[in-house]
Amino acid sequence: MSTKTYFKRISLAVIFALSFGALSSAPSQGLVSSTASLTLSAASASKVATETSTVTITASFTSNVADETFTVTVEGTGAATQGNTVLLTTLTDSANVKSGSTRKWFEANAGDSITANAADTFTRAKVTLAIRNVANVGTHIYTINLRDRSMAIVASTTYTLTVAAANTDASAATSQLFLNEALPTHNTYYMSDSTLVKSAGQLPTLNLMTPGRVAYLGVNFRNSAGESTVSTSGTAVGGTMVVKITSGPGLLSDSTNVLVRQVSVKLGDTVTVWNDGSSGVTTIVGYIGNAPLAQAAKTMTFYGKATKFVATANAVTARGWNLDYSDTGVAGSDILSFIATDTTGLAVPSPSQNIAQKFYVNTSDTTLFARLHLQPAILLNVRSQQQRLKRLLVSTTAICMSLIQ
Repeated sequence: MSTKTYFKRISLAVIFALSFGALSSAPSQGLVSSTASLTLSAASASKVATETSTVTITASFTSNVADETFTVTVEGTGAATQGNTVLLTTLTDSANVKSGSTRKWFEANAGDSITANAADTFTRAKVTLAIRNVANVGTHIYTINLRDRSMAIVASTTYTLTVAAANTDASAATSQLFLNEALPTHNTYYMSDSTLVKSAGQLPTLNLMTPGRVAYLGVNFRNSAGESTVSTSGTAVGGTMVVKITSGPGLLSDSTNVLVRQVSVKLGDTVTVWNDGSSGVTTIVGYIGNAPLAQAAKTMTFYGKATKFVATANAVTARGWNLDYSDTGVAGSDILSFIATDTTGLAVPSPSQNIAQKFYVNTSDTTLFARLHLQPAILLNVRSQQQRLKRLLVSTTAICMSLIQ
């Protein structure tokens, strides 16, 4: 064999060997590494406790072979438990992702897999990261990875979640008290105040009285946004409110019925107002922390036993005129009006705290008036009883009011 032929055969063998090796070698992973990417719909977010944070992950790569699988994983917890940090792959707006059974939520650290439907094909998948029921206040960073079939990382990015405390704490600027005679139910508050005038509960004999319930205060806790229920989570706003009588008579109690001047109540509690035998105007203020409510203070009146009458003649008798016997000129009008007041000058609408629980008016001329028993009223009225008299002259000096104390 000639030397020239020998070298030709050697060259052919080398070329054949190189060609065989090229056909049998596996595709390079370098193609995936250079084309793989991860993008987020948002790089960061802010939530309050109990809310859910979601972000869309777009994973893309070029597959090496058909049915090649890649996995999106998330590292980090912090904002919520791992069981509440989950992934869901969706075929919406995806490209060349092989469809299969209905996708389910997967824990983020275990990851969710994506399968390409062809070799050497651009593949894109949309994956939702949900961090549910965030609970831990602070800033939390999550690392999102795209891994190949050997679980090597081929692309990576981060997501920052800032969690603030839930707005469930009551605010003095917006929380409220409501004063009413009726007892509010657990779920119902009377969102308006009643104007209450109540007996101080004195005994005519001046013996010790027993305090009685006269009114109730409903508590309405609101957060700084003015919400009783947090709109984002449905959580009720709560806290502690101190309710205090800052001036005037009266006592307060909570569910224990211990009578004091100041009580602390929580969501769902009711404050009861009691009389204590003293008359006057009571002022009640609610506090959250050391701050009084921005809402106006509540007031109510306790009247005592009547100690004084103030008489007012009508326009006819005040001028010294006589009434016509037919009373036609002032038919139905009062001859004299009397207002009963207690020692503090408050009008007394009821004689309940006076002996016999009645008011009386007497006239020195029994031929004109019988002794009249007057029904309880703020205005005590005297009317003519002698319609048959041709003339009737009523003088304020001839009539006196008798308080049975």
